[in-house]
Amino acid sequence: MFAIITGASKGIGKAVAEKLAAEGFDVAICARNAQPLEETASAIRRQSPKVKVIALPVDMGDKQAVLAFAEAVRQEFGAVPDILVNNAGIFVPGAVHEEEDGHLEKMMAVNLYSAYHLTGPSFPP
Repeated sequence: MFAIITGASKGIGKAVAEKLAAEGFDVAICARNAQPLEETASAIRRQSPKVKVIALPVDMGDKQAVLAFAEAVRQEFGAVPDILVNNAGIFVPGAVHEEEDGHLEKMMAVNLYSAYHLTGPSFPP
């Protein structure tokens, strides 16, 4: 059994990855920042030494990076994941009329399109 958890370097994503690994799931985790992600992966390996952990830094707003992550996971595990937790997301508070150009598009890419690219097209039945 294996699970994919995005946004797994801290908070809810990290807690879910740690819990699933403790339950015996191999885990494929990703997050934007490599250092906290590797710290999470190391902690999981220490706490659950029998599980396989794949940890790759991924900008979930970058379609090609998401597809590359999915391909790496598929190469390693060779199957559709038993669990997929699309936890990665961004939110920048502020007024719409003050946002930088492209902000909405980035939010949509991370919060919505990444889940789409990581599911059906990447792991067909």
